[in-house]
Amino acid sequence: MVDVSPPTYPTMGACLLKHLLFSTLLLLVLAGCRTDVTVDVYSSDLKRVATGETSLMTSATMSVEIPSASECDKYSTQITNIMRGVVKDFKPQGCEQKEMNSFLLGEIQVPLLPILPVWTATEELFVVAVVAGRNGKGKHVLLALDQNKYKTLNKRMENEFAQGVNLSKSKITMILYNDERGPMKYRVGGVFVNGDPIVAGTTRSLNRRKKVRIEASNVGAAFLAKHGVLAFLGLVGGSQ
Repeated sequence: MVDVSPPTYPTMGACLLKHLLFSTLLLLVLAGCRTDVTVDVYSSDLKRVATGETSLMTSATMSVEIPSASECDKYSTQITNIMRGVVKDFKPQGCEQKEMNSFLLGEIQVPLLPILPVWTATEELFVVAVVAGRNGKGKHVLLALDQNKYKTLNKRMENEFAQGVNLSKSKITMILYNDERGPMKYRVGGVFVNGDPIVAGTTRSLNRRKKVRIEASNVGAAFLAKHGVLAFLGLVGGSQ
């Protein structure tokens, strides 16, 4: 018997679904891998470094986006190999789920320097620099990025996961702890302070034994990726 039934074609819904799936995958590739960075800084350390007489180390956390948190051990090994020679002492600290994204957490060491760094072959992707302001007034706390190592990291991530690191989509944060005997003053602008947007430059006070979370905007994160340096805060008055 000859089948004379009319031919079937994909429905509009099926075509739309395939288009949406393809678009989603394309956006994931174009968006790049989100890598959040959180650096801890202490007021007493910043003051010591600001004198120019010493350099110190502080801890930071990198949260690297991975395909699935359920395969944490697998991706811990992969990311650790990628970071070798690029990030100082990358130590996996487990995985977590944030909204729809999975991240591998890694602890790293970040130098505190009294000048902007001259990048060398050492494994330091990030540096916190405490430098003098104009006319020697005040001190600015900057986060510096070694752009050559950043390019190396991007290439390795692309080879492993088919997408590089996109800092403009990432959260770049500095947590300032006041570990001194009294309150301290700091100045910020163009950032988020404990989640609140601060547009114009403003001076704030931080009580002893308290901390404040200072997060760069997307524009600031993109500026860091392009130019290799980003001002986070200024030390004011008695904070020097």
